[in-house]
Amino acid sequence: MRRLARRPRIVVALTVAALLVPPVSATSAGAADRDPAPASGAASVGRTIAGERSGGARSGVRRVVVDRLPASSGAAAEPSRGALPLPSFGEGADRHLAAVPPAPDAVIVSGGIPAATENTPFSGMASIAGAEPPASSIAVGPEHVVHAVDARIRISSRAGATILTVDAADLFGLSQIEDYEFELFRPRVVYDSLQGRWLAIESSFDCYPTDDATVGTGYVDVAVSDTADPTGTWTARSVPYPDAVPADSGLGTSTDKVVVGSNVYDLVSGGGEHGCDIDPAQFLGSEIDVMAWSELKSAGDALVDFLVSGTDFPADYHAWQPALQTPATTATAFVVGLGAGGVVTFARITGSPAAGGLTEIKDVRNLSDLGVIAPFGTPPAPIQPDPDTISDAVDGRPTGAVWQNEMGPNGGDEINILKPGANYGWPLVSLGRTYAGPWQSATFSKEGFESPVYYWDPVIA
Repeated sequence: MRRLARRPRIVVALTVAALLVPPVSATSAGAADRDPAPASGAASVGRTIAGERSGGARSGVRRVVVDRLPASSGAAAEPSRGALPLPSFGEGADRHLAAVPPAPDAVIVSGGIPAATENTPFSGMASIAGAEPPASSIAVGPEHVVHAVDARIRISSRAGATILTVDAADLFGLSQIEDYEFELFRPRVVYDSLQGRWLAIESSFDCYPTDDATVGTGYVDVAVSDTADPTGTWTARSVPYPDAVPADSGLGTSTDKVVVGSNVYDLVSGGGEHGCDIDPAQFLGSEIDVMAWSELKSAGDALVDFLVSGTDFPADYHAWQPALQTPATTATAFVVGLGAGGVVTFARITGSPAAGGLTEIKDVRNLSDLGVIAPFGTPPAPIQPDPDTISDAVDGRPTGAVWQNEMGPNGGDEINILKPGANYGWPLVSLGRTYAGPWQSATFSKEGFESPVYYWDPVIA
């Protein structure tokens, strides 16, 4: 796997060498049943181009048949790494927003949300790593629920019956790499209803020097299922960060893209289980990795375009959380994040890295300074069934916002942040016209109604 310098962006080339080594924990019979390696080998990972990031031991694609993996022993879930501290920025942090006009006050109601077809409560997977709170992620597909806690992943039916529980190291194919030591943490999983596939990411790192790395390499590991059945075959790749580790990564999609946003920290010698560790005091910046669905689903190379703080957006914008479109209706990806002082940041990502194309980040805005949404506050600590609160449960990251795109009548397509009990206006207020030509409403805003974060006129759909 290589990360190549390209103008005007830097791109990662993920080369293909499927299933070169069977999982160390698989039986010989199970390994023989797996997909064979392709005839073509992996491309060289030596550093030959300025700015290239090599993948080291992670070069190539890993194919994993989930229902043939060994059951989780629980040992791989130790230790659990909590959220890293957010960076602090001085008062002079550059925002680059003076020339950006604010969005007008405008309102619209969000479209109808389908009612749940099944309501079967069941217990989730408990943390066994001893960390409070556990790193948890959950996604629901047509027939399955996938729940990740710390370094284990459980697949259940929608009725709550456990089908299997596996270690994340096995699902992401890292146990296929012989005599390879690593640490992984904070897996996250989503279901993309447009593509009909499961998508999972995690952060990990090793302590092996390479041509690019003097200490080791951090990774965003990306795994995609072949079908809507999460117990079938997945394809895993790793995006390398030499001498750095991506952490607390957010995951989102559009019709043609997969987007991962990460804070990046220094990887230093000494400490840790394998001879190196993350230095939480050394925040290096924030990065947004953009991948094409068409290439992630293929057996060929997948290019990753990455956007970095200080170059593609202001240096104090971080903790980017890409929006998961459910279902995806536009090729534009949307991201929300943090700025200095807790302000809410927003941007759109267009284009695609498929076949060597490039992406652009547009409309980078400070929504708090523009008066669209107040800065992030600190919610009260959650309370367990007993009287005790959970220490360090609130880490200040924007992880819970629900965004929805809305098609206007004749102009006025928009993006809203959904809030409990909020009224988004339709048909009393709108930014669109009727098909006959007059405006849908006499005013674009009205007291008691929520304004959209972003709108389009003319329409985009």
